[in-house]
Amino acid sequence: MQKSIKWARILVIAISILLLTTGTAFAAVIEMAVKDDKDNNYVFNYNELIDSYTRNVIGMKSVLYDDFSSKSVTSIATEERGHVDYQDVLNAYTLSVVQGKSFDVVKYIDSSSSKRVELKLGTRAVSVKDDKLVFTALNLSEGDIEAALKAVNDASSVSSMIRALTRNADAFQDGERFKKLHNFAQERVAGRMLARKSFKDADALAKAFKEELQSAEKTIIITYTEYGHTLKEIVGIQVGRNAQTDLYGGGWKSADSDLVRWHVDPNNFQGFMLPAARITASNVNVRSGPSTDYSIVGSRLQSGAGPFYVLNEGSDGNYAWYKILTGTRVGWVREDLLELTTRKGDAMFQFLKLSGNAGVSADEVNENILKGRGTLEGQAEAFIAGSEEYGINEIFLISLALHESGYANNRPSKLAKGYEVDDVDNKFPDKDKVTVYNMYGIGAFDSNPTEAGAQYAYNAGWFSPEEAIIGGARFASRNYIHHKTYQQDTLYKMRWNPASPGNHQYATDVGWATKQVPRIMNLYAQLETYILHFDIPKYK
Repeated sequence: MQKSIKWARILVIAISILLLTTGTAFAAVIEMAVKDDKDNNYVFNYNELIDSYTRNVIGMKSVLYDDFSSKSVTSIATEERGHVDYQDVLNAYTLSVVQGKSFDVVKYIDSSSSKRVELKLGTRAVSVKDDKLVFTALNLSEGDIEAALKAVNDASSVSSMIRALTRNADAFQDGERFKKLHNFAQERVAGRMLARKSFKDADALAKAFKEELQSAEKTIIITYTEYGHTLKEIVGIQVGRNAQTDLYGGGWKSADSDLVRWHVDPNNFQGFMLPAARITASNVNVRSGPSTDYSIVGSRLQSGAGPFYVLNEGSDGNYAWYKILTGTRVGWVREDLLELTTRKGDAMFQFLKLSGNAGVSADEVNENILKGRGTLEGQAEAFIAGSEEYGINEIFLISLALHESGYANNRPSKLAKGYEVDDVDNKFPDKDKVTVYNMYGIGAFDSNPTEAGAQYAYNAGWFSPEEAIIGGARFASRNYIHHKTYQQDTLYKMRWNPASPGNHQYATDVGWATKQVPRIMNLYAQLETYILHFDIPKYK
């Protein structure tokens, strides 16, 4: 089928070229309309298309023809008749061939025998500028343009700006480019447009929109890496490695398969709409299982709370129950106490590649981020030095240190504040005890984190905050980011190691990667220029 469609496209072009070179007295073909596999409709100027087709034949770049040839022809237009159904023209041509008669395609189009059609609503004209496709909406009224301008200027949030830009794409020359962006990139463009509004007229809006699209296309790179495991296999392995969580209450406990699956599945963190629930009653208990026989976990939820992600569904025989993730707890709520809805998945930054230097200002980091953070205060130069020496993102290092040290929550760990240990190796002959620092919790195993982490720091020679920061950067770079075998250069890879699941993983907490995301995003929000490269895993 696809082969015959492509042959038919080439046939029409060949016939039309012949007509233009034989001096026909009839009006020439002026346009050709097509549609893509998603039923989006486009129209091409015939002369521009022939020019691009000629470039293709002689081996030159042919952007317009390449795009045209990937779509299906729907109609052909002449000056006199307008658009005529393509299948009707093809049927007439086929009949002429069968009957052994000559066929003049333009004469047939302009005759009353041809089947006239109107261009579909929302059809866009396709042209080329600077070797890039340009899409222009057709037949828009001044009212349409004014309505689009108003919708953008009235937007009050990123989500409402995305809706305004998407629903009014026909009014924007680059609307199709916006629709093709990944959800995360759309959010970036929408956020920037929100900061730049209000726009005085359509021209100012179009100019800003084009600039932000170009910026997003240049500074946001998204790649996908395929792995040889299924998601189910990954979950089974991670559950078997005793993945931990603090979401059940009462300290760290083994995470069940629902919670592991939620955190392992990359689709939950890319801006897609996911199943969720909103509480509709007062003083709702969250329970450890799908019935009132199970214990209560966490504080009661009030009407309107949520939406919370739904991880699973169960039943007590009379009611359906939904397992929800509230952010601080995970547990079950009965169906009559909630309403089902959707919520956008986030935490895309766990897929951010962490190799390289982000180029932040030391003064800005010290003033805006590290001020008042105990032993981390004033240490921006140490983070930058570690970044430059070991090829690791300093924003990641700062975020990791804030999280692991406890300074992010103003509850610093003993290792971050400085912990005294015996100088067993006589590294300081005049001292029996020395103070060590461990800003990243390296070697602080769950069974005895302080002693184990202190011993690691002593052996590594981390006797000052600077040495712990730079030494930790070396550890993270050599053991994860630039590891010669694993190359775990994203938070997700550090936590779950999709190339070799269950092995060489940085943490046991199922939420470790997502917990780093808000701080990293907050730090990036303070920068004006940067390149974000995301590497997202795909499972079989």
